[in-house]
Formats: sequence, C-alpha cells, structure tokens
Amino acid sequence: MLPTPLADLVDALLPPACLACGAPAAPDDFCARCAESVEGPPPGTLGCWAFGGAVADAIRACKFRPDAMLADALARAWAARLRAGTVAALPAVDAVAFVPAHWRRRLARGFDLPAVLANRLALRAGVPVLDLLVAHRKDAPLSLGADRALRATVVSGRFRARRALAPRRLLLVDDVRTTGATLGEAARVLREAGHEVHEAALAVVP
Repeated sequence: MLPTPLADLVDALLPPACLACGAPAAPDDFCARCAESVEGPPPGTLGCWAFGGAVADAIRACKFRPDAMLADALARAWAARLRAGTVAALPAVDAVAFVPAHWRRRLARGFDLPAVLANRLALRAGVPVLDLLVAHRKDAPLSLGADRALRATVVSGRFRARRALAPRRLLLVDDVRTTGATLGEAARVLREAGHEVHEAALAVVP
C-alpha cells in the first residue's frame, strides 16, 4: 500500500478514476454511469455511502481482487466527504479502532480494509489508531440476505480484546454494516472493557 503522502501525490498527478469501474471520474469518485447507483448512508448512521450498486462493486473488488490501492482510495473518499461536510461528522473520540479480519484473510489479502479506513479517519480526527481486537475464529462468510439473528449467532464470541487500556472514547470502524451484528459484537467486547464506543462503517445496508 502506498504511504499517505505518496498516495496523495499520485492522485494529484493522475486523472481521478472511478472507484467502481476505473473510467475517468473527475471531479467525483465515481463516473457518471456508476454514480447513478450511489446513495448516501441511511439517516442516523456514521458512514460514507449506502451499500449497493457501484459502492458494493468497489468494496467487493477491493476485498476479493484484492486491491490495496483501491482500499486506500475508498478510505480517502470517506475522509474527503467528512472534510466537505457531506456525511455525518465524527464524534469527539480519543482514538480509532477497527473490526479486524481473521489473520488468514488478512494474510491472503495483504491488508485489512477496516484498518485502512481507521488509519485515514484517525488522521482526519487527529487521534491515534489502536489495534484493540483480534478475530480468533474464522467463520464462513454469510450471504447478504442472512438476518440479524443468524448473523448475531455466527459472530458471537468471534472477537476478544487484545490488551487492557484505561477507558477511552473510541470510534470503531468496519467496511460494511449489514445488520449491525458484527459491529455490535466487536463493540460489546470493547464496552465490556470499559470503553465508550461509537460505531461507523464505510457502507451501510439500508
């Protein structure tokens, strides 16, 4: 993955490309065709987009191709929208944490998208990133249609706290919030450790 200053320099030198299809996209993150399917996040959620259409295509390509440069581009798009005030502002926090993938998935991809997002948002907020959780179990992926009860059962006990810290105000970041079960389970572990937790996701299923 490119370091932040180098990634920004590449952006300045190369014409912006659509996050979903790679076509010219100036001045937005999506080309005109892909932008037709892009929507903002549901009201009351901390996120960048609704999950679907071109956003879903970009996230799937990022994770399953995998594409570390696209991961950083998605993270920078969220940070840019925060800077422009077009998505909900981040709450005041002491640090940013992230929902981790199992180490085998992280090794296969070469990066962890929630961690990339957390680094960008922490840079935006001027706070550190804390690697506080470990996914000690690799569960089979669920379909988008799986309901909250099933998801809650599958993810129960998946995470544990990596280390003990004094209570802090945390922003907990994931890539996609489907029913909220995964984010909720990760947040539960951190809250049991005494932290105040605000949940955020790059894309939220309406």
